[in-house]
Parts: sequence; structure tokens; C-alpha cells
Amino acid sequence: MKRFMVFFMITFLIVFTNVVDVNANIGLGEAIKKQEKLLREYSVFMSQSKGHIGFEDEFGGAYFDDNDELVINVVSSKKNQFLNKNDISSEFRIREVKYSLQIINSAIPIVEKLIDEGIAKSVSRSEKDNTLIVGLWENDVRIKEQIIELTGLENMIFKISKSNLQTALTVRYAINGTSAQIDMYTFATIGFAARNSSGDDGFVTTGHGIQDGDDVNCDGHVIYTCGDVRQNSFADGSDSDAAFVELRDNWYNRWDPSYNFMNGDFYTNVISSTTTLDSLIVQNMTVTAYGDESGRQFGEVLETYYTDTVGNVELVGFVKCDYIAILGDSGAAVTAYVYNPSYGYPTRHVIGLQSYSNLEEITFNWVSGSYSVFSRADNIYDDLNITSY
Repeated sequence: MKRFMVFFMITFLIVFTNVVDVNANIGLGEAIKKQEKLLREYSVFMSQSKGHIGFEDEFGGAYFDDNDELVINVVSSKKNQFLNKNDISSEFRIREVKYSLQIINSAIPIVEKLIDEGIAKSVSRSEKDNTLIVGLWENDVRIKEQIIELTGLENMIFKISKSNLQTALTVRYAINGTSAQIDMYTFATIGFAARNSSGDDGFVTTGHGIQDGDDVNCDGHVIYTCGDVRQNSFADGSDSDAAFVELRDNWYNRWDPSYNFMNGDFYTNVISSTTTLDSLIVQNMTVTAYGDESGRQFGEVLETYYTDTVGNVELVGFVKCDYIAILGDSGAAVTAYVYNPSYGYPTRHVIGLQSYSNLEEITFNWVSGSYSVFSRADNIYDDLNITSY
């Protein structure tokens, strides 16, 4: 059986200790606190307004601007109806745009079909630009014209794949001879605690480079394996990149999941609701990733929907960011501060799992132009059929 070692990011204890961070609401950056407050109001706005007649034709999405103000896009010709029908917070800024979010979203499957055919490389949604951003293999005017004609989006943004950067799945491989082990080992990051459909406790990590049945070592323990891979969602056309590892539980080798990260931070919940994530993941919001190689890294959401071709695999509907993630960081939990009614203040919630990054082609270093991509927690829960621990 192939074995691989996962360096731990969430702390595992022989006897699980639940730590409550009494300072969870202290030390938040002003920008993060401001964003959390606006996202809370935005969530209420969406739940109240989404069912209104004509909302889908009027609403153009939302994003944070450079001043961390929440901007609501409204189709110019329908602005008056939108303002009259919806209770809009004075904290929001209204911006007139050409296309509704519904029209932009309807164009995504058209471009994804072109990705399947090898004509385009990637597609992402930008609420700030009120359009789609399409990645091309080369600068071909005819292809650009074809995509604009097919989608009807006249303000389409095209980007050409940079030759000095390579999209890399961020698992790190140690070749035989450079490791004290005999076989090849895969190094990734443990993401978050979970429970499978059989009620077994474990954790979620990356799915690429890992197969069902693989043994997993945690925290440098090479004598006893800590768990076994039971489910894997990574496949061509998948909307998640994750695997569930069932932890070993016997008298001589017991492992329990934890909500703690290596640096002392911890999370309180994993958001698995699609409705909640749709209202929470906003362009330019601040997120935090916890990778084994890069440690805690802050970044912003660049695009809320991102489909790309990675090697020979198409990964659909991920989230593109700019937090640093390099080889070995795959599986890192991506988190955001969300108001927690059980605590009465914002706490850290897991919203996804690091999958891959765009790195320098030869050294795989993080350079100018690099970006990171994570799969959403709701898709991970659905694909792996897991529940919260």
C-alpha cells in the first residue's frame, strides 16, 4: 500500500483538549472588522431581497472597494426599481453597471465548454469589472471575437497565460534518496476536522496526489500511521479538491481531530451552506490560509468563481485569491471572520481548502503574478458526503 506523510497544520492530540480562545474578538485588523460588519448586513440584505420579483434582473453582484466599502452593483436601466423595492443599508455604496449577475453567470457554462474543447484555459467572474475574465493559451483575436459573440458580454476581459508561470497543485513530493523514508512520500497540509457518513472521525486535506486506501502519517510520527484515506473528490471536472482521512483509534495509536491551528489560532465552524457562502464570499474580502510550508497567510479574494485547466484536469467553480501558498500547502484551511451568535462576536470560520497556485515555472517560488486557488467548503461537504466534527 502506498504511504504518504501529511505534516500537520491542525494540532492532533492523543487526548483531545478543547481550547476556548477568550481573545477571539481582540486583535482583529480594522479592515477585517469593518468587512465582517458589512458582510453581516449584506447577508441580511440578500436573504430579504433575493425573492423579490425582478431582483435577478437588477442585481449585479457585490464587492469590496479599496476603502473596504461594500459596493452593490445595480443594472443602470433598473436602478429605480431596485432602490424602491429593497431595504438597502446606508453603509452600502450603489454602483450602476451594464450586466446583471444572472447574465454574467449564464455565460460561464459557455466558456467552460470552450475550456473542455481546449479553446480557452480558464474563466473567472469579477463583480468589480462586471464581467468574466477569460484566460487564453495565446493571443488570438478570432477566439476573442468568438467568445464575445457567444456570451454577449461586450466588456469581456482576456488574459494570456504567462510562459514563466505554471499552475501547480501545491502538494510537495520528496524523491527517494532525499528522504529518510524508503518510498516516495506526499507532503500536504491537514485542513479541518470532519466526520464521514459512517460517523468516523477524521480530517479533510487535499485530494490530488492522494488515493483511497493510502496510509497517512501526522506530526512526524513515522512508526504508526494516524489515519487512512477513505474518500477523494479530485477528478477532471470536479468542483472540489479534497480527501477525507479517517483517524486511527486504538489503545496504542489514538488520534483525535482538533479545531486548533499550529500557531495557536483556532476555528469554531466550517461553513457548509451554499446559501451562506454565496452571501459571504465577496470579491476583495480578506481571508486567511494556514499552510504547512507558508504558515498563516493573509490575502484577498480576487475572483469569486474560477474555473481553470490544471495539468490535464479541469477544476470548476473554485475561488481565486492572493494569499501565499506554495508546494506543501495543499489542503490548508482558508478562513474568514464571521459573526457567531453562539459567542456574540465574530469568530474564525473555515470557508474552503487550498488546492493549487500559479508559481514560477522552474523554482515553483511565489513571484509577481502568482495567485492561489481554493475549493469551497460546501462543495467539499457534498462531494465527500461528510459532516462537521
